[in-house]
Amino acid sequence: MTIIFWANFVGTTVRFFSIFLLSFLLFSATAQSSTTFTGKVVNVADGDTITVLTEGNQSVKVRLAGIDCPEGGQAFGNKAKQFLAAKVAGKRVRIVPESTDRYGRTIGMVFLNGLNINEQIVANGYGWVYRQYCTAPHCDGWLKKEAAARKAK
Repeated sequence: MTIIFWANFVGTTVRFFSIFLLSFLLFSATAQSSTTFTGKVVNVADGDTITVLTEGNQSVKVRLAGIDCPEGGQAFGNKAKQFLAAKVAGKRVRIVPESTDRYGRTIGMVFLNGLNINEQIVANGYGWVYRQYCTAPHCDGWLKKEAAARKAK
């Protein structure tokens, strides 16, 4: 009877610590991926995707969070890309990651000299709020800026 009790106790303890360790490792990986970083913009793929070269010479593809822009072959796709390039190409930006998408790109906010570039794209009419993914409190303000940009055409 004591042996059965002891085996159950040990089994439960091992499972608990295994779950604890797994949770810790997952949390650590998430925390590392959400660390703000800076780098030089070395490529502008389109109106909402850039590549940043970090101080450690790591190339990171960044998809601007909370917004969407027309693609290159669509109406105003090249204009959106040109707007973003004029703002950030060759400049040092600060990235605040939110997550990683299914393509391995970092999804994040892009800041240049304290200015939120994601917001600037929407406010200037080169993109729109990605309603499916933009659920943070600031998205309401972005929706108003999007409406103002539409009204101004």
